[in-house]
Parts: sequence; C-alpha cells; structure tokens
Amino acid sequence: MLRFTQKEAEAHYWTYANIPMFKLKNVIVRRKNGKYLVEVSRLFETIPQLIKHYRQTPGKLNKISFLLKYPIKQQSWEYTHQDVQQGKLLGEGAFGEVRAGTLKLKSGRVVEVAIKVVSVALQFFTNMGEYSKNSFIILLFLQTKGCSDIGKAKIKEMMKEARLMRNFRHRNVVRIYGVAVDEQPLYIILELVTGGALNTFLKENAGKVAVKEKLDMCLGAALGVEYLHMNQCMHRDLAARNCLITHDKVVCACTIRL
Repeated sequence: MLRFTQKEAEAHYWTYANIPMFKLKNVIVRRKNGKYLVEVSRLFETIPQLIKHYRQTPGKLNKISFLLKYPIKQQSWEYTHQDVQQGKLLGEGAFGEVRAGTLKLKSGRVVEVAIKVVSVALQFFTNMGEYSKNSFIILLFLQTKGCSDIGKAKIKEMMKEARLMRNFRHRNVVRIYGVAVDEQPLYIILELVTGGALNTFLKENAGKVAVKEKLDMCLGAALGVEYLHMNQCMHRDLAARNCLITHDKVVCACTIRL
C-alpha cells in the first residue's frame, strides 16, 4: 500500500505499509533531487522501480530488514483522487464549502457529485451502481497537513466510521460509497439527496409544511435511526442539520456530519 502524505518545497513524502506477521508498519519514501529513496545509499528514478527493487532485494531501515512480499490491493469501495473532478461552488455550511463535481465509478461510468470541503477545527486544519435522478454523491475533504494530534484523531475516527458504515443500506440512511486515502486531502464518499439539509428546508418553508408531512419526516428519521441501532451503530448527533431530504420529502439520516 502506497500513499502520498506530505509535500514540501524540496521533498515529497510517501509511505508504504510493511506488514510482517500482520503488524502494520509505515516506511517513509523520500524524494531528493528528483529521485526516490528509503535508504540513503539507494536512489531510484521512479516509485515503481523502488517497489520492484524491494520486492526482490531486502532493505534495511533503523537496523531492521524488510522485504515487500504481498501487495495490499485496492478494495471495491476505495477510490483514487484521479477519479474525482471538482466543479463550481454550490454553497457553504458550518463545516466548509460544497462544490459540484464528478466521480468516475469502477465501471468507468462518470456520475455527478457534490464535494464537501470540511473544516473540522480551523485552529487545527483546513480543510465512498446506479444512482437516481434525485441523488448525487458527496465527497468529504480533510486536509491534515500541519494539524495537531487532536485533528488527526478526528480524522482517524471519521475514516473508521466511514469504513464501518459503508455496508449500510436503508431508504432513510444516507449511503456511504467509499473512501479515497491515497493522498491528502482524504475523501469520504457519500450519497447526497438534492433536497438538501432538513433544517434548511424547514426554515425556507416555515408555516408551509403540514403536520402530516412533519410526522412523516419524523417517522423517516426514526426508521433510519432504528436501522442504525439494529446494526450496532449509535448516531450520537441526530438533528435536522444532520438529516437530508429528497424532493419527494423522504428524510435520510446522515451518519457523517455535514
């Protein structure tokens, strides 16, 4: 597994995972004078050349020998950043801006998406088939360069939640399609219904929503939460701002805060 982690004026940094006896270890791949290295004495023109070498010849780092034996293949729910194209600004929310864009699916089909650029904490960092006409995909952007341990912990928690909830399938739960973590910022890809956030809908239609419609909305949110509970998942922040609504007024609970 190889992922881009940091970029500076004179050096680019990647890490690849070395997993002896199923214990994960990160090894830094540095770029110096246009070449790549793990060991100071061995430079390579390209990343593929470096990987090929260490699949055949043991290397040594911090007095520990390593050899790349088994690649970690990309899962069906993992995407690359090259699969995503950003477009125009759609709006701004409490956690950042939303942009239009496209996502290239595994089948090669390109679908419209919405891209959520998230600021979890400004002092720390700035910031996953078929789809119906009323649905898009949202990509959650997290930029981690320069963030504190608290910011990193938040990112780790969110990515863990995304991996856990990617298998959830319910009419009243916003689906998570996958993640893109090969480089920064990190993406979490979700279904997004075009009606927008429920709290915004209620404010814009104050006095126009019938009591029966409100009860149906409450029922939809309750059914979504019931499904989450049946799958050993607690929402922790169920509110109108964290629910989405379709144009036909179906409410969906979003497990990732918008």
